[in-house]
Amino acid sequence: PTTSTLRTPRAAVLWLCAPALCASRYDALVEVSGRWTDEFVLRRAPFAPGTRARHNRLGRTSHEHYPGVVLTTHGTTHTRGAALAVHLAWSGGHRCLAQQLPDGRRTLMLGAALRDGVGVQLNAPLRTPTLFVGVAPSGGTNAAAHALHDVARAIVRAPSAAPTVAAGSG
Repeated sequence: PTTSTLRTPRAAVLWLCAPALCASRYDALVEVSGRWTDEFVLRRAPFAPGTRARHNRLGRTSHEHYPGVVLTTHGTTHTRGAALAVHLAWSGGHRCLAQQLPDGRRTLMLGAALRDGVGVQLNAPLRTPTLFVGVAPSGGTNAAAHALHDVARAIVRAPSAAPTVAAGSG
């Protein structure tokens, strides 16, 4: 499990994030958003220099603020191409940052956004929510989704062994 130790007597924590995932292989991200009667809309956005940020400040998850993203390579379809599906197991506010650095490297960070901050004591460990990762080197977004589901099912069957970052491949 990932924990953070703070060096101040008391601090307000606004965001807990698992380590950044290296996403240099992928050139686009597929986000899920929506609204009433138009739920779970897939929106594809290419990586571009700078940071793309998505925030959910509602304190809950829903179809308009899904806590996950799918990274794809050029030409990836539902059944062909490389894809990486990421889901934050967190029923609350969250933040997703996809970055392309000046040297071309790409990263993805997804973590819990705490609404008003959480007060923590000196040297108190903080645990990030579990981040599920499904990898499909060639089977497209469907295979990445299947890999993600396999990881989630394995953890549900053995909850005591749940790691903070869990990965599977399809």
